Amino acid sequence: MGREIVYCWKCAGRLQGPDFEAGNAFRVGDKVSCPDCIDELIADLSAEEQEAILHPPKPTRTSTQNLKKITSTKIKAVEKKDGGTGVRRAPTGTTAVRKTGTTGPVPRVRTGTTGPVPTASTGVRKKVTASIPKLQPPAEDDETGEGAEDGGEKPPMDEKKKRLLLVGGIGGGLFLVIVVLLILVLTKKDPPKKKHLEEASEETKPKVVAGPAESPKEKEIKGLLKAAFDLRKDQPEELGLQLKKLREAEKAADGGAMASDVTTAIDEVLAKIAKAISALDESVLPQYKSKDFKPVLEAYEKAKDRHDVPEWKEKIEAKLKLTRNNIEDAFHQIKKGIELAQQNGEDPKIDEAKATVAKWDMPEFVEKLNKFLELLSAAGTPEPTKNPDSSAKNPPPAANLRQLSPAMKSFMPMWQTAMALAFSRDYSAAATEMSGAATRADSDEAKKAASEDVENIKAIGERYPELLKSAGDTPKLQSMTLEYQDKPGEWKKVTGKTMKVEPTRLEFQPDPKDGKTPPPILIEFSDLNAGSLATLYKARKKTLPKKDADLLTMLSLIEGAVESAQGIGGTAPDRYWVHAAEAREKAPKPSSREVEARILFHQSEFEWRKTVTRYTAIEKSKQLLSDYVGTVIVRKYQPLLKERSETGKEFTFLPDKLIANGDYNTFKNVKKDDPAWVASKGIDFKDSLFNYVEAEFIALPGLSYRCWVYAGGCCQEVWNGSYQVSEQTTSNRGKQVPIDPGSQMAAPLPYPSGLKKTHDDHKPKAEKGKPPPEHPKTPAKWDWISIPLPKTFASPGAKAVRILTDQQGFGVKYIIISSSRPKPPDDATAKELAKEALAAPGGKAEIKGTPEPKDWLIIGPFPDGLTKEQPPEKEVDLTKEYPGKGGAVKWKPASPTMKGAQAHFDWEKGPFTSKDGVSVYALIHVKAPSAMDAKLWLSHDDGGRAWVNGALVHDKNKTGAAVKADEFGVAIKLEEGWNRILIKVNNAKDTFGLMMRITDPAKTAIQALEYSPYGDMLEPP
Repeated sequence: MGREIVYCWKCAGRLQGPDFEAGNAFRVGDKVSCPDCIDELIADLSAEEQEAILHPPKPTRTSTQNLKKITSTKIKAVEKKDGGTGVRRAPTGTTAVRKTGTTGPVPRVRTGTTGPVPTASTGVRKKVTASIPKLQPPAEDDETGEGAEDGGEKPPMDEKKKRLLLVGGIGGGLFLVIVVLLILVLTKKDPPKKKHLEEASEETKPKVVAGPAESPKEKEIKGLLKAAFDLRKDQPEELGLQLKKLREAEKAADGGAMASDVTTAIDEVLAKIAKAISALDESVLPQYKSKDFKPVLEAYEKAKDRHDVPEWKEKIEAKLKLTRNNIEDAFHQIKKGIELAQQNGEDPKIDEAKATVAKWDMPEFVEKLNKFLELLSAAGTPEPTKNPDSSAKNPPPAANLRQLSPAMKSFMPMWQTAMALAFSRDYSAAATEMSGAATRADSDEAKKAASEDVENIKAIGERYPELLKSAGDTPKLQSMTLEYQDKPGEWKKVTGKTMKVEPTRLEFQPDPKDGKTPPPILIEFSDLNAGSLATLYKARKKTLPKKDADLLTMLSLIEGAVESAQGIGGTAPDRYWVHAAEAREKAPKPSSREVEARILFHQSEFEWRKTVTRYTAIEKSKQLLSDYVGTVIVRKYQPLLKERSETGKEFTFLPDKLIANGDYNTFKNVKKDDPAWVASKGIDFKDSLFNYVEAEFIALPGLSYRCWVYAGGCCQEVWNGSYQVSEQTTSNRGKQVPIDPGSQMAAPLPYPSGLKKTHDDHKPKAEKGKPPPEHPKTPAKWDWISIPLPKTFASPGAKAVRILTDQQGFGVKYIIISSSRPKPPDDATAKELAKEALAAPGGKAEIKGTPEPKDWLIIGPFPDGLTKEQPPEKEVDLTKEYPGKGGAVKWKPASPTMKGAQAHFDWEKGPFTSKDGVSVYALIHVKAPSAMDAKLWLSHDDGGRAWVNGALVHDKNKTGAAVKADEFGVAIKLEEGWNRILIKVNNAKDTFGLMMRITDPAKTAIQALEYSPYGDMLEPP
């Protein structure tokens, strides 16, 4: 069990369990006190109560040796060698040997490392408030009552005498204590408030040696702790204020002796916060169960600002989000219940549903329910037959069209019934219906028109698959306007560019609107209006035969796309143009569940692309398969959804699926016949944080995972790497510290047995008369090693395992993370994975960029002016030196000042020694998620040039003006992936600098860009 740690009620000094046993701490009711603050706490108590607190009775001992201890004074002067007296004190420091596995900021395993482990010792002075007679132990006499002579053995004492002597000694001692207490009670008056107890006389008062003086840091921490405890006493409900004070103390105590004490106090407050949230949950549980969500939301909203700390606010926000999700689920269940009841011929209990939704007091759900009921009613009730002349109220859109004859006007309702099926793209059913209409027609004109349209509908049905396939051939980055059914009966036009085209859909980037770039959208080809499909088909064909143009025109008019029909240039009978005016209003509306399923699926598609949101995509896939299994889009993508819904139990990462960070670009994917990531060179130990191979995976709730890495090296020195794991900790200086990927801490890698300790230990011997053989570090021995993961992850979702190294020759082939594998992988598993890896594509190092252009490379100064071509314009080689003005120059890292999104270099302040009549170059890479138009904003003092991916895009000479934001706007094209930007600035004299940023053409920030000095085009020197 752990040692009890509490804090003084007044000064917040730390007190531990042994302090109470030693008389250096006191308990008064529910408070505790140090010796310096006890007088004020017990000033109002009676003398007897004070005495009982200051001198509690000691437990009885049963041995002579223990009896001696209990009868000695609490504080006893110890004779020093020089004859002086003082209090015996504990040592103030110890020396410990650092064990393998001890961690620091990316620890290196160095066996035998030793060093002092600092300890904090505080001297606690205890006031002696009363003099108590000492109980002397009985003399150790022999059976005759005389003491043994010096050097002789004492004769044994029989057990009876021992017991009598022990009882007598204890009884006598107790008698003396009782007598003293009675005297004190009879002779002493009640002390006034805040009056100290009688002090021991100077003769009997022991001398106390003061402990070491508190450091300013300790005083600061104690002050912060005291402020937090004062808050706890005066404002016990203000958990947020208490936590803020303790967080300040935690920051001040980081790594110090009092850090664990502060952590304990923080944990107490966090436990109270968790308890308060549980109480809040309990209070709204009845409303939750009865689907009365309004008071639930109100309760959480009201509680949100109760404590102004993230630990509270984030949890309350999560409760609010969960409640809103439950409202959506409840609403979905209400709609589903109504639909099922109608289908089964039962009472749908619409009034009850309306009452439940109205109780939420959310107008948007009331409106949604009313629209749903309207659509449901319309779908279940046949539309009344209109007057044949009613079509005259909707004249054809083209002014030159003839009016329909009376015979055709009379026939149009039957004709439109067949066309409604064609609108739903059930061309076979539409042709059958139209054939029946031809049979039932009253006039020869109508019969002839219907017979012609039977053939037209069949031809459109045969051409429709080709239209869908042709849409899949749409080029990327093509600008266009598309129309698709966004919601039941609602058509939406969107203008933008195609970003990605797949066989059944395309990813579309809408153009900026009101200065903001909308997020990309997915459009299923089957959701495109027939006019858009016809337009895409026409764009793919160099020439369009008249018959095809006529078919596409009729197809567009069937679905009401008049503008597209006019643009195609084909011809169609007047009845198609008349029908087009009301086609969308009369067409059957798709089920709202179809639209809901499509929206859910498209959301899951974007979420699946990023590991951080992939768990949400998995949950949506499960929801689609359970709640929307009958919808068109779920049937279409069912195998994909099933595969995703089962993701999360085991992950196998081959080299092509592992991420190798490329900022230092030392990991190389050695493809050949044995794919692996192998570190190609050694680097500085501090840089190993950025030199890693990583596996990203998804943790499901309630599952325990194990991790194995198939790694290689030739000795312990090469295996001297480390690892980081999401939500994992490791021991560092006696406490657990997090080792999440990207943090400053890591744990040492285990390594297999049988390895030599250093690389020199297995160096081959040189043969006589021959040069020593080469002895590079290589992954000569491969083996599975186990990486500890948390027993269960605190939350489901994206997690990662990173393997870091600074050693050349260390390699990683495979990583397996499993919740079901009963035992570690073996050599046979490695051989099977090797076959798969050989057939898989090669992996690629990933460059971790930053969202701002804050890291650059610069080189210079060079002599001459702006137009003089210097070496960086011909090549970018980070390892080379070039002749500059005043000596050799080479590329070196540089960080500008960030002014908002602007990167600002003020070279008047350095680092160049020559500033007049010189030119310098600045280099950065920008990563775009897809090819796009952008704008490069520059300002330079004096002249400047800029190249994007080697092409000169800006050349402007100027003099005498300082830099200013967005002075020059240059239209540029960014390719998908990394783009190189090289900027040259010339300075004649005086001020010297550069400003740069990148936006979209509308001068709006592009959130998805990443910046790196290296990109994937350069390898650091």
